[in-house]
Amino acid sequence: MAITYLHARPGLSWDAWIESHAGRAERLYADLSHPESLARVSRFQVLHRVSEHFVGVLDPIRHPLGLVEALAEALRQVEGDAVILGPQYRGQPVGRQLLSAVLSVLRPDRILVPEGPADFDLWPIGPETVELPAAFPEIVQVAQRRARWLELIDTGEDHELPLDTLTVIGSRLGSGHRLPVAGLHGLAPGAQWVELCTGVALVVSREPVDDAAVGQILDHLGASRLNVVDPMAYSGLICSLTRASGEDFALGMIEEIDFRRGIVRVRAKAPAPAPVKFLKIGLFRIDSSGRELGPVTAWAV
Repeated sequence: MAITYLHARPGLSWDAWIESHAGRAERLYADLSHPESLARVSRFQVLHRVSEHFVGVLDPIRHPLGLVEALAEALRQVEGDAVILGPQYRGQPVGRQLLSAVLSVLRPDRILVPEGPADFDLWPIGPETVELPAAFPEIVQVAQRRARWLELIDTGEDHELPLDTLTVIGSRLGSGHRLPVAGLHGLAPGAQWVELCTGVALVVSREPVDDAAVGQILDHLGASRLNVVDPMAYSGLICSLTRASGEDFALGMIEEIDFRRGIVRVRAKAPAPAPVKFLKIGLFRIDSSGRELGPVTAWAV
């Protein structure tokens, strides 16, 4: 197996080079904002997507561990030669460390970089330079991704996933121990879900919690900090449907979480019902017209 790594830089495009030179090598897209990726590491054999590995962000700096994990899993499945389009490198300290980690995982046999000033000094082998055309303007790239999100919304199917059998990953929801809601009725009348994780209490409530009740709630739950979330905060979040084996098999969007019924409604490109064990939640939303609504603070929901 020979691995060719393509160093991505903002404003330049590797697409034409991949089409001309990749041949029958597998193609891995780790540029999470690329239309072929959409917040995932996507693996293609010629033109067919054969696996996807959810990261849940468009900017890898927001979830570097997720990108390295997804790349390692995708690489494990590669059956022959591979051409890998890396994450866009913008030079931040975290980006430098991320690129170093990515190269350690991939151990490429060949590294290609765009012509221009050197922007990385830790290459494990001497890179070759390639003259690249300019990428489409950012507004065009956003429109390309929007078309893919609209396709998901228009052609996807509705899935109803029971919270009591679902393992949620990537959010504060599902990270702790669920507690009875009844105990908070006098303190937080709108509470629909309560859980506790390492001293932080998550209360999902349609009504704000009165400041005067916060101390009593913390004492009642044995918590040091309270995180109150409106149930609508989950609507529109990008997610992935994942099998018990850990295989991500369908990109999706959370339409609603009905906490009273214990049901997560997801729009995803997979036939319903589907064998979902894990629901991975990303760190940005889209709306019903496919517009990206910007990032969500990690562990806020």
